[in-house]
Amino acid sequence: MGRLHIDQLKPGMVLGGEVRDYNGRFLLGKGDALTEKNLRVLKIWGITEAEIEGLSQESVESEHGARFSSEIIKQALQVTRNHFCYSNKKHPFIQELFRLCSLRTARQFSISGHNGNPDLAAEAEIPDAPADSGRRETAHISMQQFLSDEMKLPSLPHIFIQIQDVINNPRSSARTIADVISKDTSLAARLLKLVNSAFYGFPSRIDSLSRAVTIVGTKQLTTLALGITIISIFKNIPENLISLEPFWKHSIACGVVARILAKYKNISNTERLFVGGLLHDIGRMITYAYLPEYATEALMEAARSHSLLLPVERDIMGFTHADVGASLLNRWKLPVTLESMVRTHHNPKKSPYPVDSAIVHLSDVVVNALGTGSSGERFVPAMDAEAWEIMCLPVSILGPAINQLDYQLNDIVQYFFADD
Repeated sequence: MGRLHIDQLKPGMVLGGEVRDYNGRFLLGKGDALTEKNLRVLKIWGITEAEIEGLSQESVESEHGARFSSEIIKQALQVTRNHFCYSNKKHPFIQELFRLCSLRTARQFSISGHNGNPDLAAEAEIPDAPADSGRRETAHISMQQFLSDEMKLPSLPHIFIQIQDVINNPRSSARTIADVISKDTSLAARLLKLVNSAFYGFPSRIDSLSRAVTIVGTKQLTTLALGITIISIFKNIPENLISLEPFWKHSIACGVVARILAKYKNISNTERLFVGGLLHDIGRMITYAYLPEYATEALMEAARSHSLLLPVERDIMGFTHADVGASLLNRWKLPVTLESMVRTHHNPKKSPYPVDSAIVHLSDVVVNALGTGSSGERFVPAMDAEAWEIMCLPVSILGPAINQLDYQLNDIVQYFFADD
């Protein structure tokens, strides 16, 4: 009998023990044969592993690796090593993430029909910056100057301010809150679609906003409304430096992983972690839009030197996208927990809310490793080992968490990044 990762389970395998969710709820019993349907249920509920009769971990790993040719495996490992070049490959979290990403890359190469192509690994390496893109000197700009009124930085839409006002009124009912949200038909439609998506996985359809407020909760739904409204602020920004859809896909994926990790940690109001992940790189969007010269120089220098983007930002601008994003949220008077997650998502031990920041930090590492969208960074950011210690979770959750991300992302991204 072996304990196997959820992504190694197959229909017909027989459980060697009970399976319960992270709240202890019974899902399947010892001796039950797995089916396609209950495998989907296990993934939805975030099950990380299960005991299986008659199979060992070694036999399943051998079968899994045998799906790919030795050439494809070699190429996948080379590409993954390039991507993880700033990671501590001795850390168990990184080792498991590296394994999963290598298999994922091998699978993508196999599907693409690149088996035996000797040029594939070279093609997959991150290219250098153009030959004439030598470092140019740019004078630092102060945060105070950047955030001054003259910069005309965006403000929160009035609808969100109205939502906050009605939420803070103790006499407000679910119907009252729903009526305010309904004033913005696009926001209302997206929220209703979101609560009926795989993001929540409710068994029956929720057909009204007032019911959504009651079931999901006022704070949770307001937090989701914040994420949607902030994305709408930037939807018309010129795409000179970065394409908006990959940027937001990366951001939404980070939010989804943060929410999944928060569930494993039994944290309440996981929507705040989702929005923390969603907005973690909002500072980069601001610099791309309002400091294009500095942002361009940072991107080109990082490409030229094959460096992580974060230290290059600090060197060129005098501050980072994390500083910019947190300062903007402070200017908008958003919750201090959200501001802290954005400010410290690269250095969670400096956060007054270390668990929240650790979750967003690890989520950013995972999503960059998977290459899901992009906010400009081309390598896997260095992982803070203390962040994983704070979480105190088994590395076996990574595979199921990534499966849940795959299951949820394509279903929900359209509701955040879509035309009105």
